[in-house]
Amino acid sequence: MTELFNENQPFMPLAIVVPMALVFPIIVFLMLFVLEVEVDDFARIYLICMAVILPIINLVVLTFLIRVRTIVDHESVILKARMTIPLADIESVSLDDFKRYKEFCLQNGHGLSRMPIFGCSKGLRFELKEGGFLFIGSKKPTEFENAVRMALRRVKRNEEE
Repeated sequence: MTELFNENQPFMPLAIVVPMALVFPIIVFLMLFVLEVEVDDFARIYLICMAVILPIINLVVLTFLIRVRTIVDHESVILKARMTIPLADIESVSLDDFKRYKEFCLQNGHGLSRMPIFGCSKGLRFELKEGGFLFIGSKKPTEFENAVRMALRRVKRNEEE
């Protein structure tokens, strides 16, 4: 099938990255300096080094190595290794800002459960026929929106025939 849009971007949900980068160093420093757990000098140096190095490795891996691919074809919007949204299930699509989307969901009691975000503050808000909403961030939101709208027009034309 022909791809109308294809974007490869880093997977950067701050809700995962920040806690993972902070938890281990906080535990190590609490153990060594607050609780004053007895360890020899080598173990103390090793733990402090790991408390610094592991968060850096974590950030490098999540920022540069783990990528998410968003594809729009004539039948669906595909988030590689995550989910596929058939175009027939999409009621409407609009260009949106993540902060406005979050406020909209919380005000209307929709929650934020189905929300893949990829380090982008702008993206598309999908209103699904089943009544849910979905936000997909994109570094090229206008191009993404044009591709989805083109695919949706094609699906509607096929349904009418």
